[in-house]
Amino acid sequence: MAVPSGASYGWRARIGFIQPSAGNPNHPHEFYLLAPEGVTISLMGLRSLEDPPEEFLSQESLDRALRRLPAAARVLAAQPVDVIVQAGVPHVTAQAYGIEERLKADVAAVTAIPLVIDVRASIEALQTLGVTKALMVSPFTEGASEQVASYVGHDGIAIVGAHRVNPGAYGGLYTLSLESVYREVKTAYRRLGAGCDGVWLPGAAMPSVGILDVLEGDLGVPVVSSKQAMVWAALRTAGVSLVKAGYGRLWESPRN
Repeated sequence: MAVPSGASYGWRARIGFIQPSAGNPNHPHEFYLLAPEGVTISLMGLRSLEDPPEEFLSQESLDRALRRLPAAARVLAAQPVDVIVQAGVPHVTAQAYGIEERLKADVAAVTAIPLVIDVRASIEALQTLGVTKALMVSPFTEGASEQVASYVGHDGIAIVGAHRVNPGAYGGLYTLSLESVYREVKTAYRRLGAGCDGVWLPGAAMPSVGILDVLEGDLGVPVVSSKQAMVWAALRTAGVSLVKAGYGRLWESPRN
């Protein structure tokens, strides 16, 4: 499809994407693997260059990201965008269940643009595929994983096993390869996957999109990742149909 003369690249939809880090090369790359023509992403990082060094997923870093969410939404609204996405599952699940309504209200106070929340997009994606017993593979610490499992349990999703992909073993999240993630998932499935009816890969900083289809074929169960679920939810919210194949069963579900 040819782009109309004089139109911006986001002539179909513009998705504002708020990431907790200052920047992540996986976010734009995987977004454009999934997004159809005419849809663009505007990235906003929540970490300041003036922030002190911190422990991975420390409570202070999680809380600070949520405090800065409305300000980031205001910046994106001025661009403007059609949908705003909050990335970061542990940032929400470290809070009491019900925090999503407060976050939506905080953003609604600065803009009427709809907000997609990472963990809620994942929950809805898992429910769409009929997953009620999930194996979770993520870069999260044990404590963060326990909080995630408790949170999604409120929505009828049981985490039957949790496997950590240790970023330090690979030089950090941004240097993780798709092959490494693929092998970690298969290892976890063999060890912990008994009784699960799907695999969930939260932790959008971890690359995942390029292996979803292959994992589903090899494991024989649906596989949902945070990045896939967030883009899926954002496109649906923007009224854009999903037209690409090869990115998992979620892209082929009737609700699309």
